[in-house]
Amino acid sequence: MHIFLNWTRFVVEDVVRGRPHVFINMDETQVSSIKHSGKGLVAINKVKRDNLLSQPKQPRDRTDVKTSLMGTVCDCPALQPFLPQVMLPKYTKRCVPPQRFLDAYAITGGPFEYWHGSVGWTDSRIMMKWATRVRSVVSSFNSDTWIILIMDCSHVHLNVKTIAHLRRLGILVLMLPAKLTWLCQLLDVYVYSELKSLIRSGQCALRLSSHDGSVPIGAWIDINAKAIREVIVDRDWQDSFAKLGAGDSVLDMNNQLRSYVAAEDVTPSLPTMDQFARMVNRPSHTVITARLHSMVVGGFLDLQQLPLNASPGPGAILDLPYLPAASKRARPAPADDAPWEDVVRKYLRRRPSAVSDLDILRGPAKNWTLPVLAEP
Repeated sequence: MHIFLNWTRFVVEDVVRGRPHVFINMDETQVSSIKHSGKGLVAINKVKRDNLLSQPKQPRDRTDVKTSLMGTVCDCPALQPFLPQVMLPKYTKRCVPPQRFLDAYAITGGPFEYWHGSVGWTDSRIMMKWATRVRSVVSSFNSDTWIILIMDCSHVHLNVKTIAHLRRLGILVLMLPAKLTWLCQLLDVYVYSELKSLIRSGQCALRLSSHDGSVPIGAWIDINAKAIREVIVDRDWQDSFAKLGAGDSVLDMNNQLRSYVAAEDVTPSLPTMDQFARMVNRPSHTVITARLHSMVVGGFLDLQQLPLNASPGPGAILDLPYLPAASKRARPAPADDAPWEDVVRKYLRRRPSAVSDLDILRGPAKNWTLPVLAEP
């Protein structure tokens, strides 16, 4: 953890200070496995028998396939609403879903993108396509902005092919320590727990509003998209980046990080070869580890030598609509004289709002079909 914080402060204080830059964190999580527990107040067995009560049988939803989310957040509130939130649904034999499914995906609106033809999870090919897409969005937003991508050290992210592609795009990579993402990765610390809780609440609310207590076929698409929009797309994460060491001052770190590394012990420095290998849980004596260290750390040294007015290579220019900046999380407290029944009911029935004019302004979500790789 100490090595990572030293590296982060070196980037903030000695590399990107005075340059237009944005910190971006991306991580994958499964959203198809999020299910409401169905627990609550139930009748005793005698009451069930006397009143012929039984739990309704939920019809099998064949649209609810294995799906993962490539969640993306940044420390720029104005840029956050444009960052693509990529969904990877897995269909049998990697086929493209029927048109009615594609239409349901499109209705969720931008910046959602549904990439078809995957195995429901990220691989190096998808990772490189995602990086190219993000670079295009950031370059269209501000072509002078340098991207610092924070991500975990899984083999999908940390391999020569992926890192070389990121270097070609001019994206700098800051690797998180192995097995410590629960402590220092923004998406794990502040985002995904709330997101999954909101998805479960949406499922529960839909059951409560149904006459037979079941969830309609395909409803998960709308529930997931609106929860992701509320928790990720429309929220300002700048302060959260600062709490995890990527802010203007090391003193902004949260108390949990401070319990492991004191702020005064953090000194800006790049990781050595041995430190890098230990941090990403790789053997330090291999050629691959040495090459990865050179590529990852070398990117920051190269940028440090450039003048402050230097700009990254341009990406594809996209036509971005005007959208309001993301806002900080609202925490409205109930009125002092509010009946407790109303407060509980509001919590239990919490659901994302219906489609608004702003969602229409974003345009429909994009459906992309990944090219089929030739068999070896």
